[in-house]
This record gives sequence, structure tokens and C-alpha cells, in this order.
Amino acid sequence: MAIAWKEATVNVAGTNVRIMEAGSGAPTLILHHDIGTLDKLPFYEAMAAQCHVIIPTHPGWGMNIERPEWMR
Repeated sequence: MAIAWKEATVNVAGTNVRIMEAGSGAPTLILHHDIGTLDKLPFYEAMAAQCHVIIPTHPGWGMNIERPEWMR
């Protein structure tokens, strides 16, 4: 069965952050490495089959517009 992912942009502390979500059950937050991540990894699919996976893309990475000045 294919996992249905949804994508949204949320405002966190005045900064837009892209969020990907899928699955149901206990919420599980997955943060990417300092070099970024791919949008889809088999690990994400496996986790989403067991829990509610939340994957933000850190500001300044991926499709986020840009990193705020105050953020390292």
C-alpha cells in the first residue's frame, strides 16, 4: 500500500518552514542532517507505515525561501 504524503508550509517564529507528513499513530519528528536530505527515503516510508511522521525542511534548505539572518 502506498503511503500518502501531504506537504504544507507553516510559519514558525516568523520563518516559513516546509513540512511533509504521512502516516498515523504516535507523532515522530525526523530532523535532517546538516547537509540536507532527499524528499523521499525508504526509511521515511517505513516509519510512516507505523506512526505519524513529520519531516520539516530546515530554513535555508530545499524549497524554503531562505534562511533568516538571525539563524546560524
